[in-house]
Amino acid sequence: MRALIVVLAAGAIGVGLAGPATAGAFEIAPTTIDVAPGAERAVFYITNHGPQAIVVQIQGFDWRQSDGGEQLDRSDTLTISPPMARLVPERRQTVRLAITPGAAAAERSFRLVASELPDPQAAAPLGVRVLLQLSVPVFVAAAHPTPARLAWSAAPSPGGISLVARNTGTRHAKLLNLFLATPDGAKVAVAPGTISYILAGVSRRWTVALPGRGAGGTLRVTGHDDSDDTAIDAPITIAP
Repeated sequence: MRALIVVLAAGAIGVGLAGPATAGAFEIAPTTIDVAPGAERAVFYITNHGPQAIVVQIQGFDWRQSDGGEQLDRSDTLTISPPMARLVPERRQTVRLAITPGAAAAERSFRLVASELPDPQAAAPLGVRVLLQLSVPVFVAAAHPTPARLAWSAAPSPGGISLVARNTGTRHAKLLNLFLATPDGAKVAVAPGTISYILAGVSRRWTVALPGRGAGGTLRVTGHDDSDDTAIDAPITIAP
């Protein structure tokens, strides 16, 4: 019987991990790569914790957000060395990242995607073979960085409330534990179980199930911005 190959993705867009980005057989550290302005160089590590040798391919993507969606395009800005490695069990591979210099008023955002490939030196497995994939954000700071600044707004929508956060700073926001609360004590998680990134200069929209809230009502959004370790606690008036 031939193997059924399944790709399991972890650390996907908009979802972060608190510790090392582990997906069973291998991990990447650090889980977020922050590059100082003018540095244009970084190092990260891939470690195989599984019982068998693996082959990992690393690709770089330009990361954009628009209209609440995510877009990854193969990047000509990132150079990864080596772009592919075979790791025996408990082997740690050092990977070097070079970033083409560029003048930007805001932080530049990328994603590294590390994908496990079938090992050509291994015998063909029987049954289901799970290949793992991890995604890690890369941020290159602006020359004169400012923290994320979030402007919140809300409006009625067919699903309840349309909540929008616009980031007017030059650095990304990394939002955890977002809740929308009403004056009568109702409290609803905005994006339960996930980490929401908002890149510099863009907006993100969520639909929150708070039916029956009309224009002119008041709400409060609470949470935490992990990009600069600040609390979020902002009042919002529901727009028409």
